Amino acid sequence: MAQLKRSASGLNYSASGAGSPAFVFLQAASSPATLWSAQVENLSTQHLCVVALAGDDGEDADNVSQLLGELQPGPVIVVAADSATDVALTLNERYPEAVTGVVLVNPALPPDRDTAALVHAESQVRLADKKPFMVLWPQL
Repeated sequence: MAQLKRSASGLNYSASGAGSPAFVFLQAASSPATLWSAQVENLSTQHLCVVALAGDDGEDADNVSQLLGELQPGPVIVVAADSATDVALTLNERYPEAVTGVVLVNPALPPDRDTAALVHAESQVRLADKKPFMVLWPQL
């Protein structure tokens, strides 16, 4: 990961490249630092790529939105894996105009026993699916 910067909201991030659409890669603290390295290396030749260290729940969506306000990249494609997928879905739900598309890799959806949380997560996935670009990539 490139040199980390801190947004006004306190979110740690790195940015590289330029061009639209921009990609925002959300990385949970528990993920390896190199999680999105290959994708950023390939995409940053033609796109702005931002890697943000997000928390493990949707509440960091507001911090990511504030970061996007600072960087002004226009609508972005949000890419998240594992527990950071909740942040991506919540960002899309709360700030739909900021998100062009959502890519979820091995999404961490609520367990079946929590019916209300599962129904909400399914609603968030349906919202993301209405975007022109949506990928749900389960663990292989």
